[in-house]
Amino acid sequence: MKWLIDEQSVAINEILVLIKKSIHFCEHAVDRLDDEECKRFFLREYKEFNVFLSGLVEYVRLKGELPRDPDAERETLEQWGVDFKALLSEDEESSFLEHYKDLQQDLLAAVESARKTNAMPESINSSLKAVARHVTATLKDLHEQV
Repeated sequence: MKWLIDEQSVAINEILVLIKKSIHFCEHAVDRLDDEECKRFFLREYKEFNVFLSGLVEYVRLKGELPRDPDAERETLEQWGVDFKALLSEDEESSFLEHYKDLQQDLLAAVESARKTNAMPESINSSLKAVARHVTATLKDLHEQV
């Protein structure tokens, strides 16, 4: 295992963490929300991000590195915060969608930053383009809904 990781690996791992956070949040939303349309939205997102995740994890492992995971305790606290805000809100679904929109904006910023990194392999670059297209479309949908 390498002890020093390059700028490219740092960028990819940051994206992996944000994708995993998105997946975990989608799972939580599906479990927590009652609105069937909202549940379907989060389930679609969950499935889509699992596809993106598998390709990026494979790339990181092929480089001889271990993919990072999000901080579980911090993630739990964030979910509690969203739950509490939703509980106080008149529209629980909007609270979840608003938080998800913020998470997707962070992911898009990380992807755009990573794509500026030197010597990104074409396979990863095309995966990042696909993630960026998906997140951009999702953000457009969320702006119309929230």
